[in-house]
Amino acid sequence: MSVFVSCGEASGDRYLGDLAFRLSRRGFRLWGMGGPRCREAGVETRWDMGELQVMGFTEALGALGRLIRLRDRIALEVARANPSCVVLTDSPDFHLPLARRIRREGYRGPMVSLVPPAVWAWRSGRVRHLRELFDLCLPLFPFEHRFLQDHRCRSAFVGHPLLDRISQAELDPSCRTVAFMPGSRGGEVRRHLPPFARAAELLKGEGYRPVFSVASSLGEDVARWMGDLLGPLGVEVSREDGVSLLARSVGAVMASGTVSLEAMLVGRPGVVAYRTSWLSMALARLLVRSPHCALPNILLGRELYPELLQGAVRGDLLGRRILGVLRQVEDPEGLRGWLSAFREGRTLLGRAGALDLWEEVVSEMASR
Repeated sequence: MSVFVSCGEASGDRYLGDLAFRLSRRGFRLWGMGGPRCREAGVETRWDMGELQVMGFTEALGALGRLIRLRDRIALEVARANPSCVVLTDSPDFHLPLARRIRREGYRGPMVSLVPPAVWAWRSGRVRHLRELFDLCLPLFPFEHRFLQDHRCRSAFVGHPLLDRISQAELDPSCRTVAFMPGSRGGEVRRHLPPFARAAELLKGEGYRPVFSVASSLGEDVARWMGDLLGPLGVEVSREDGVSLLARSVGAVMASGTVSLEAMLVGRPGVVAYRTSWLSMALARLLVRSPHCALPNILLGRELYPELLQGAVRGDLLGRRILGVLRQVEDPEGLRGWLSAFREGRTLLGRAGALDLWEEVVSEMASR
C-alpha cells in the first residue's frame, strides 16, 4: 500500500518525517514531496520541498505560474497512482489548491490535512475547503481543534507533537551562550541576518557568546553567505539541531515560527523578530485576527516573548531587547516569572501522544 505525502517547509518536514518514519515501519510505501527529514524516514521524494519556499504574499505572486504547473503535475501523478491515502502538511497556499485539483482529477481515497491552515487566526473562509476536501484534520493546538470541530470539520487531537520529543532543560543564568535563529528559509535568513549580526556584535561586547544556527533546510549557498558575513565578526556558526543549541544557551534571538515554541518547551527566554515585504505585512495585519506574532504569545494570550516586526528589526533594538531579557533571567524573581510561563504554556499544549494518534488514524484510513 502506498501513501502520498507532501510538505513545503522545515517544520512541516519535521512533523511529516516523524509520521513517515512510523508509517514506513508498518510497511507503507511513502512517496511525494518532502525535505531531508522525510528522506531519512524513507519517503521517495520525487519533488523537493525547496520548490515551495517562497516568502510572503508578494513573493508567492512572482512564483505563481511555476507553482500552478507544479500543482498540476503532482495532481495528475497522484490520480494515476491512486494511493491508499494522501497526507498534505502545512503550506496551505499550495496544498489547498493541490487537494482540490487532486479531487478534480478523480481521486476518491482518504485525504488528511496534517497541520491544517490557521483558519482560527485569519482567512477563516478556508475552513469550508477543509470540510469539503479532507476526511480528517490533525491540528497542532487545542484551540485549533475546537475551532475545526465547531465548524463541522473532522478533527483529532491529543496534544502538540513537540511534547513527544522536547523536555525542559535546566536554565543556568550564568551561561553566556545566546542562540541566534534567523530562519529556515533563504528569504528569511537574508532579511534577518544583517540586523541579527549587529545584535550579536553588541552581545559580544557585553561578554556573551552568540552562536548562529544554520537550519538543515537551507541550501549550501545560503550557509556560505552566512559564514562569509559572520566569519569576520568572530561569531560561531552551527549546523547542530536547533533544539540542542537552545538547550545549551541561556536565551535566543529568533525569527518568528516554530522555533519560538521549541524555545518555550526547552525553557529558554528570548526575543522574536520578523521582517517581510511591506505589502505582505500590510495584508497580514489586515487579515490576521491575533494581536501576537510569536506562537507562545498566541498560546498564552499575552506577550511573553518581546516581538520586533518590520522596521523595528534593527540590530541596536534587538541587542537592547535581548539584553533586557537576559537581565531578567539573572534576577531570581524574573527567572521565576519565565519558568512559570513555560510551565503554563506546556500545559496549554495538551499531552504527549500526538505521534501515536497520527500513526493510528492514518494507518487505519490507508488500510480501508
